[in-house]
Amino acid sequence: MQITKEPNYPTASGMPETDEHIKIFTDWLYENTEQDSVTNCWNWKGAIDKNTNVARYKNGSAATYAFKIINRIPADNPGRIFRTCRNNLCVNPEHSRVAIGPRTKAKVRLEETLGGALLTPSQFGEVKELLSKNLVAMVVEEIQRGVAKEIQAVEKTIVDGVVAELIRIRFDEMVAKAIRGK
Repeated sequence: MQITKEPNYPTASGMPETDEHIKIFTDWLYENTEQDSVTNCWNWKGAIDKNTNVARYKNGSAATYAFKIINRIPADNPGRIFRTCRNNLCVNPEHSRVAIGPRTKAKVRLEETLGGALLTPSQFGEVKELLSKNLVAMVVEEIQRGVAKEIQAVEKTIVDGVVAELIRIRFDEMVAKAIRGK
């Protein structure tokens, strides 16, 4: 679908620089999206990457472009932008965050889980340690559960075998009595 032409700003860079310019850009962005009243996502009406289903604009992610423009982040800044709504078509700048460093998506998800709280590196370390301890406990519990199932299976096999042997012995006794005529 074709989108309307982006406004031309009377600035040296040709990009929005004042709050008024940002408002014009936000209005343009809103005009070129379809709003979802339930999720508050702004679903892009422009180009969509056919392989990744990500909204595209100016040879990049439309959400990243919008976020960088509105927050006046230089286009050549390598910081990655993640959508917290996990909607590939959403360009709502309120659903985006800058995430820098390793395992960025995990950090973003953790922040979401904690109600959007930003963690200091030491707090993140503490949470990570707690999660790893819980993970170890879960693995141990799963192993114990598996061992318990194996023990139950062995016990059942033994009981079934003993019962089968008792039935066989009793059957042999009955056959022997029948042969002897008693």
